Amino acid sequence: MGRQRQLGHRQRGAGTVSVSLGEQMRQGVMCKEWQRTPMQLLQEFCQSKKKRNAYYARARATDASKFRMRCVLPDGKDSSKDLHFCPEQEFESMDEAKHCAALLALKHVEPLRPFERKLPDPFRELWLALGKADAAAAGPSNGNNGAKPPARAGKRGEQAATPAPSKPKAKEPSASSGDDEDGMDLWASAGPSASDDAPKKKKWQKEPALTLTSDRKFASHAEFEAAKLARTKERNKKQRSRENRERANLPKQVMMSAPCRELIEGILRDLGAMNQTSSSSQIDSEDDADAADQRERAAAEEAAFQAKATQRLRAIGFKPAQIQGALQNCKRDPSAHDVDADDAHMTVIFDWLCLNVPEGELPKKFNPEGTQLDVVLSSSSASAAEAAEPVRSVVLVQRLMKFGYDRRDAVAVANELVQEKTEMTDAELEAPSMTTLCVLLQKLFPFVKARFEVGETGGAVTAPEDEEELMNMRQDEIFALEAIYDEKLRIETLEDGSLAQLLVFQVSEALRLHVFLPTTSRYPFELPLIALTSTKTEHQPHLMAACGEALKSCAHSIGEPMLYDIYVAVDTYLQDSKRLPKNPTRLQFLAKPAVEEQEAKAAAPGPPSPTNSKPKTSNKTKAGNKKGGRSANHSKRPPMRVNVEAVRRTSEKLLQLRKAKDGQRNFQQMLTARAKLPAGKEQAHVIQCVQNNQVVLVCGATGCGKTTQIPQFILDDYIERGAGGECNIVCTQPRRIAAIGVATRVAQERCESIADIVGYQIRMDAKKSANTRLLFCTTGVLLRRLLNDRELSGVSHVIVDEVHERNVDTDFLLSILRDLLPQRPDLRVILMSATMNSELFVKYFSSITRTLCPVLDIPGFTYPVECNFLEEVLGQTRYEVPKYLLVDKKHKKKSGDDESEQEKRKPLSEMSPEEIVARVDDSKIDYDLILHLVRYLVVEKPRGREGEAHGAILVFLPGTAEIKRMIEMMTQNGNGGLAAKVWALPLHGSLSGADQALVFKSAPAGKTKVIVSTNIAETSITINDITAVIDSGKVKEMVYDNRARRSQLLDCWAARAACDQRKGRAGRVQAGTCYRLFSRKRFAAMEAQLSAEIHRVSLEQLCLQIKKLELGSIKGFLSKAIEPPKEDAIDAAVEELVAIAAFRTVSGETKRQGRGGSSIHDEQVTLTPLGNHLAMLPLDARIGKFLVYGSILRCVEPVAIMAAC
Repeated sequence: MGRQRQLGHRQRGAGTVSVSLGEQMRQGVMCKEWQRTPMQLLQEFCQSKKKRNAYYARARATDASKFRMRCVLPDGKDSSKDLHFCPEQEFESMDEAKHCAALLALKHVEPLRPFERKLPDPFRELWLALGKADAAAAGPSNGNNGAKPPARAGKRGEQAATPAPSKPKAKEPSASSGDDEDGMDLWASAGPSASDDAPKKKKWQKEPALTLTSDRKFASHAEFEAAKLARTKERNKKQRSRENRERANLPKQVMMSAPCRELIEGILRDLGAMNQTSSSSQIDSEDDADAADQRERAAAEEAAFQAKATQRLRAIGFKPAQIQGALQNCKRDPSAHDVDADDAHMTVIFDWLCLNVPEGELPKKFNPEGTQLDVVLSSSSASAAEAAEPVRSVVLVQRLMKFGYDRRDAVAVANELVQEKTEMTDAELEAPSMTTLCVLLQKLFPFVKARFEVGETGGAVTAPEDEEELMNMRQDEIFALEAIYDEKLRIETLEDGSLAQLLVFQVSEALRLHVFLPTTSRYPFELPLIALTSTKTEHQPHLMAACGEALKSCAHSIGEPMLYDIYVAVDTYLQDSKRLPKNPTRLQFLAKPAVEEQEAKAAAPGPPSPTNSKPKTSNKTKAGNKKGGRSANHSKRPPMRVNVEAVRRTSEKLLQLRKAKDGQRNFQQMLTARAKLPAGKEQAHVIQCVQNNQVVLVCGATGCGKTTQIPQFILDDYIERGAGGECNIVCTQPRRIAAIGVATRVAQERCESIADIVGYQIRMDAKKSANTRLLFCTTGVLLRRLLNDRELSGVSHVIVDEVHERNVDTDFLLSILRDLLPQRPDLRVILMSATMNSELFVKYFSSITRTLCPVLDIPGFTYPVECNFLEEVLGQTRYEVPKYLLVDKKHKKKSGDDESEQEKRKPLSEMSPEEIVARVDDSKIDYDLILHLVRYLVVEKPRGREGEAHGAILVFLPGTAEIKRMIEMMTQNGNGGLAAKVWALPLHGSLSGADQALVFKSAPAGKTKVIVSTNIAETSITINDITAVIDSGKVKEMVYDNRARRSQLLDCWAARAACDQRKGRAGRVQAGTCYRLFSRKRFAAMEAQLSAEIHRVSLEQLCLQIKKLELGSIKGFLSKAIEPPKEDAIDAAVEELVAIAAFRTVSGETKRQGRGGSSIHDEQVTLTPLGNHLAMLPLDARIGKFLVYGSILRCVEPVAIMAAC
């Protein structure tokens, strides 16, 4: 067929004449042939710009019968740039709502296009009204200079005064096209009748029509962020301008003496009184002349001014009584009503407040103590020459006030020092050295201790007489602090040329802690000289109170490192804003002006000033201490002397406390409960063995009570014999949670508070005091203590618990204790475990004690625990093993025998649990099985009795990543309602002590507690409500990677002994069930005990510790270990430490030999300064060096992130 001919007629000489089709319905709107609807125009725009087409979504409307639509212009790259347009109005049809939304979109993307030529009648006027609204909003002051006007789609107030498109067409001419440009009514029949009056007609013409506005201010999130950034820039610009103006108009500094200041203040007061008298008389004369209405108006203005002035003065910091006094004494001139008069009157009020309010009660803005307005007071009885002399001490007073001291105390002590040190020049006083400040603080320190009732009470241990020994102890603590605080600690040497040091801690951005350690200081056997400074004015009145709290916190730690505790106490006190008083005053320590007599009495027992004595050590010793080295005779340091009288008083005190508790009912109940434990029956045997042997082994089964009872047996025996002061027990635990949990339990059994007789100490946390006789700590804490005290002075018993775990720290500690036993015949070592190889330990220690070590076997008491392996778990829970965990069995093919092929094709539903287990790949953890088993125990498993609550569930997984994944699966929605019925808690070594302690709490009502833990919960802790244990059989083991040259944690199968320990967690206080997610065949193939960690990890950190402790040859010391490592591993560790500069070879020849391939002898290397730091870090040596260098180069954060990966 040919092309169809268009309608029309043909004329001679002309083409085809088209005939108009008339109006057509397009998208719900009547349009002519050349018109376009708003939706069509928006689509044409998107096509021309090669953008994605707009789409429309229905928005919520208040009236369910009406419509609101949202037009969205999507961005192809960034969803934050998607443009959204939705009118606030509601429409009768969906098409009308879409067109209005498209119209707003067109106004945003193309605001200058003349779309009124293409739009149909209902929307043409709407478009024109949108343009008029933008022009009215921009106004003549628009600063775009002809640029594209801002046309945000969502800007509220962007409206169009036009009739709604949904109105009937009979009314459209009267409101839109019914008026011409002159406002003449061309449709008389459409409006009111001609007989109506003119005002009524005018009112009808201005009746407001429907307005079109958007429901949001910004079309996209990107526009919102851009506007927010612009506002921030403008605000910062104004802030900088204001700061620049304030900096350019700083107040002048005025320094004057007290008599001069009093004279000026008196003159100003007199002038103020004269002005007040003259103004009052003028007001009286005017009151006689003015009328009553003027007085009322003046009274109203005065009240308004006083309210405004009161609000302003309160914001500054003046008290209500001060403000009331100023307003009563400073009357306002009623004839002045302008703003300048109000500002002048406010200036008068400020002057009156500054002259009449005491200096100490002024706000900080008007009296910045210690900076600009310091005044030096002088004695009235002094001569004129003497009165002028104290002016030299102005800077000293300012420095002391910065430390938080009261001005009167600072003035008195500074004047006294100036009078004593007459040889000091003005230059030295204007820029005082740290030595001078130390002397000033030493003068005030006795009064500070007296004010807070802090003193060096005589302890059981006295300071050594050897000065070199004391300096070494102090230097060891400084090394540890450097490892902890890194760049937050700055160490300076005082300027008197001695070994005196100043330690400056950066507690926060504004707060600094200064610790002065002069050569005459006996620290740590006396309290250190401390001071605080802060750039925050709100801290100034609290500085001395914070110092007092810090000194109180360490008053019972004389003889031990205290600087870390002081740092924590200061930080805690000033961070607790609720605890700080609201309007404090500076503490005054000198009650009387006569400072000399009081200080002579208070400081008589104290050491002399550091300026009056010089160090007695040689230059060689100085150099060694500065480099962090130790003297040659450090390993032969004499034992600390024991204060016999203090020990006797402590023993009497402990005996009295014990007798007082015998009458307490709860204590007797605890004794009865303790006696029922299996260990309680062996109390006499345990005490006898410990008294007669230096080393005792205790093999106690799980639940016998060995961890909590044996330390108490020893302590109670000493207390009852009246020798409690001689007993000092240190019990090590392999994990932090075990140390905290056991210490808390023992304190409860003794009806005592923690940190009194029983305490604990772990890394970054400690609860102990000078009265502590039984201390539970981690193995690493005891090793750190050996750095300061090689002979463990004052310690009578060392108990090593869970010795079967055989980690590196435990083996290292056992080697040190074995060498220490001949030097300390009074020291007793008790080794405890439930599954240790007793023959190995007996043979190891008997060679030193020359007698066989006794082994005490204590039977355990545990409730029956039902053990289910994977075969029983699959049968009870009816769990379907996923196909990716199944592996095909390998069969030997036989000719003519297709049984193997039939077994391979056997469906899973027809297999028995034993057959399924045989095909399960147990190298992977089945998280779905654990989730299914937890759901079975919580929801599906029948309870023993009606209404009986479920016990807690303990799940063992190898690492933190697995724990996090398992908890997310249990707590997410959509797992059969399990999330609402369980209280999932993680438990691993990376958690804080508070988070770990949550596992001991009871679950909320209606929920079951599920603890997902690593092997940290295997030993030493008892969670009372556990009735079910789910054991994955996996554990993470530390393994050294020779290729990567670093240690790493790898998943492996646990030992059978560890699995038995996990099983026992369910039967500590009640009967339970253990579900092992591995087969019996796998359990039989597990190792009986894990190998010693010293054979699996790198020995670099251990070599650093040996050199740090100066234990001699590395190979010689490790050869005496309970299971010595191979010499090749030791040589590799030494060579690696030499390569990273942690060790330094003695001669260049040795170094060349090491590079050539032969081994470096460990006796020919020494510890470098870098090695000193690495020995204090519990990290791999290479990673530790990485962190140290990152700290030096000021890039700690990125280096720490990379080191953690």
